[in-house]
Amino acid sequence: MATHDVPLPSNRRPQFPDRCVSCEREHPGNTVRLSVTGAGTTPGAAESMLDLALGSTAVSSNRRVTVEAPACVGCGNALLRRHRWKTFWLYTGALGGTLLLLLILAGGGSVWFGLAALAMGILAPVIWELRWPPGFTFTPAGAQITYEFRSERVAQEFAASNPVDSPKVK
Repeated sequence: MATHDVPLPSNRRPQFPDRCVSCEREHPGNTVRLSVTGAGTTPGAAESMLDLALGSTAVSSNRRVTVEAPACVGCGNALLRRHRWKTFWLYTGALGGTLLLLLILAGGGSVWFGLAALAMGILAPVIWELRWPPGFTFTPAGAQITYEFRSERVAQEFAASNPVDSPKVK
């Protein structure tokens, strides 16, 4: 299932239509507050070399972004619960995959089998998210935030509420 994406500059506060971002209900009367860690600005070659030489990560650091979006009480709770589970599985999948890799290697197993276990631990939550996307999420990266909607209608109304030079709904 695909999402309908609307990119906006990260320094711009989004304006949401008065519609639930998940079920499309008008005037939901509630909001959901979601926080995501995203990539900071992408460094150029000079910044990367400077970071490498100085042993720092000051130029290309991650940042935490919080968005408050309109959602029905039920949809807001479901989005928040899903968001928390996604975060949990992203960390535990990677940690579990790493632990399984180490156990396989310690037991004399194949390096390739161990790496496959690690890859599945990391990729399983990502595949799940791509196959069954939530009603609403967002991805901060560099100088923009991409707002992702399962509903094309909500995405179009969101894009119309946030005009930019060339709004794009994919």
